[in-house]
Amino acid sequence: MMKPTQSRKTDVVFSLLLFSTFAIAVLITLMLGASFYQHMADMTRDGYDERTCLSYVWAKIKNSDNIDMISVGDFNGIPALFLYEVYGETKYVTRIYPYNGWVYELFSDVSLEMIPENGTPIIKTDSMLFEQLDGGLIRVSAGSGSVLVQPRGNTGYVRGSSG
Repeated sequence: MMKPTQSRKTDVVFSLLLFSTFAIAVLITLMLGASFYQHMADMTRDGYDERTCLSYVWAKIKNSDNIDMISVGDFNGIPALFLYEVYGETKYVTRIYPYNGWVYELFSDVSLEMIPENGTPIIKTDSMLFEQLDGGLIRVSAGSGSVLVQPRGNTGYVRGSSG
C-alpha cells in the first residue's frame, strides 16, 4: 500500500475547504432567501388585509339605504360607523368598529346597550378611523390606506367653484 504524498494531502484538504465554503455559501443564500420571502409574504398579507378591510366597509356603506341612515361617531370610546335600518316599527343599527386588532361588526336594536365585546370579528387590522366630510362623503382609513365613499341617496356632493 502506498503512502499518500504531501501533494495528495494538500489536494484533499483544499477540496474539503472548497466544498465547505461552497456549502456555507449555499446555506447563507438559502437563509437570506427564506427571510426575504417571509418579509414579502408578510407585506402582501398586510396589504391584502388592508384592502379587504376598506372594501368591506365601502360595500357596507354603499349598500345602506341613504345618507340619512349613516353616521360616524363614538362607540364606548372607539371610533365607529353606524348604519341604521328600520324593519317594521323597530330601528336597528349596525356598528362597524376596530377592536383588539380586528374590525368588528355588531347588529342590534338601537335601544339596546351594547359593548364592543358583543360584536363579531370580521378581519384583522392595525387601525381604523372614520371621518364624515362635507357633502356627505365618508373617509375610511385602515392601516396606511384610505378610501372616500359617497353613500347612496346623497345628492349634496361637493363641486369645485369656477371663478
